[in-house]
Amino acid sequence: MKYPFFIHLIVLATMASALNAEDGLTPIGAEKQGNMDGSIPEWTGGLADIPKGYNKKKPDVLPNPFAGEQPSYQISHKNLQTYRHLLSDGHATLLADNPESYVINVYPTHRSAGYPDSIYQATAENTGNISLNEGGSGLENYQNGVPFKQAKSALEVIWNHITRYRGDSIRRKVASATIQEDGRYTLIKSEGQVSFSHSLKGADSNTLFYIKSRIVEPTRMAGDVLLVHETFDQLKDSRKAWVYSASQRRVRRAPDFAYDSPMPFADGFVVADQIDMFNGAPDRYEWKLLGKKELLIPYNNYHLYSKKIRYKDLLKVGHIDPLYVRFEKHRVWVIEANLKKNARHIYGKRVFYIDEDTWQISVIDYFDGHNQLWRMGEAYALYFYQEEIPLYAFEAIYDLQSKRYVVLGMSNEERKSLDFGIKAKRRDYTPNAIRREGR
Repeated sequence: MKYPFFIHLIVLATMASALNAEDGLTPIGAEKQGNMDGSIPEWTGGLADIPKGYNKKKPDVLPNPFAGEQPSYQISHKNLQTYRHLLSDGHATLLADNPESYVINVYPTHRSAGYPDSIYQATAENTGNISLNEGGSGLENYQNGVPFKQAKSALEVIWNHITRYRGDSIRRKVASATIQEDGRYTLIKSEGQVSFSHSLKGADSNTLFYIKSRIVEPTRMAGDVLLVHETFDQLKDSRKAWVYSASQRRVRRAPDFAYDSPMPFADGFVVADQIDMFNGAPDRYEWKLLGKKELLIPYNNYHLYSKKIRYKDLLKVGHIDPLYVRFEKHRVWVIEANLKKNARHIYGKRVFYIDEDTWQISVIDYFDGHNQLWRMGEAYALYFYQEEIPLYAFEAIYDLQSKRYVVLGMSNEERKSLDFGIKAKRRDYTPNAIRREGR
């Protein structure tokens, strides 16, 4: 039976509501109910109201809806064992190795995340209609929404992360830095924009999104531009990347920008598939779903995102200043990825902890080829309530052996650092376009 468009949406919403009531899940597949002791509350739709003081003309300034709260408790090296069951290996190591400076401040849990109704409707339509292709390197019949609301395998969970809704076309100004063992760092500032294929007329069928980024600081690197066409199935059609060199005034195709290719300007210890916590083809690993558990993860980090914080106050020796980071207890999916025999990658194993309410990866423990803990990545989640989009304030990757770390995507000191409403066209993401922008 066919319906007019608006009736079709009502029917889909009604079907989604009935399905959620029956299976006890939120519209994107999290457990709706809280936990037994009430430390994780029931999901009731996410943050209901935009906090007082929000100015829609300043979308990068987010009033903190939980500004009056104090930590419920604090974890240090002294009481580490009491809370060890709620911590990843990486966080336990940071606590043990930095007894005088690192703590975890644990706040009340708020299941603040939500998505637009269109994403809920697309997710309802996806149920039973989306599948992994042979080998799990891509999806069949996918357009938008969560592909696997009731994920049954590790690869389905990972694809929920890769395809999660992050808006349509967005412009950002960000800063990144590698902090050395003695605390020295150089800020690398860039301006960029991303457009997701579902919102871009003329997008290629096997492309997830288009992104370009131009370096503005330091001076010696200013004007260099990176362009990426991020493909869905990268075994079928590899990621396409180009670089415009301001010094040479020419565009070149970037070769093999995938897997463990080193990211430039990160001292070689951040590789391509670590960006956005995980991206790209999953084919070099054996993926195992270990289930769910309760874990302390960075969440609702509005204070950390504040424009009142200076980079020099945030970036400390060994780790970012824990005073600014908010941890909460949430349920996470746990996935273990082990490098296949005869496959090449610098990481022999990764353990992923993925927030059930957003499908965003929150924490990753990285192990070397000898199964020794090597690095830890964490993403500082917050909810852009004005757009109904969960995202990261920024990401950090800690090298637990060398005592260095990298921060990616800070925006605290950047003016007009975020715009969700840009109008983009397919021709904005061509090699000729980045040549013009570089000049």
